[in-house]
Amino acid sequence: GIPFYMLGNVFNMPQLATYLSVTLFGFLSMLLIAVISFKLGVNKYASILAGFIFLFATNALSYSVFFTQHVTSAAFILLGLLAVIGKPNIRNAVLFGAAFGSGLLMDVPNVILMFPMGIAFLVRYFNATKTAQKIRLNINPRFLMALFGLLPFIAILGWYNMQTTGTYTKIGQSVGQSTYFMDK
Repeated sequence: GIPFYMLGNVFNMPQLATYLSVTLFGFLSMLLIAVISFKLGVNKYASILAGFIFLFATNALSYSVFFTQHVTSAAFILLGLLAVIGKPNIRNAVLFGAAFGSGLLMDVPNVILMFPMGIAFLVRYFNATKTAQKIRLNINPRFLMALFGLLPFIAILGWYNMQTTGTYTKIGQSVGQSTYFMDK
């Protein structure tokens, strides 16, 4: 939300612009569902309907008007899914890494939600062929390009953790509560 806050500050509407960021991610999620549906073989009108159903027939729209991470997390998960169902190439590898890293930065439990996609992503870059005497494993090294998308977000998360907890590896959610104000 910080870039939207700063942009909104220019127009003296920082809160409106910050909340607008989540609404834009809601509409992005709607569009991504339509694109993913179409890529999976659903006709154009049903794909568009699927996107509208996500936004208007679930709680996505209500989450889109509050400053929460739910719809933004959904957008990153859908971006990761779009990369996984695409051809195993450099662009999709970097896109998956960036979506995974963005999801991690948005909310740590997104790693758990995206873990099955990560396995599917890796499987697409490995190919096993059976010959008469042995099994041959072919590895497409393009999957390593996912690191170019992932590493900047890991670095930002490490910096954030250092600022909040004093170490690069301890996540802020594990710090616990303060009892400072309970006695007063």
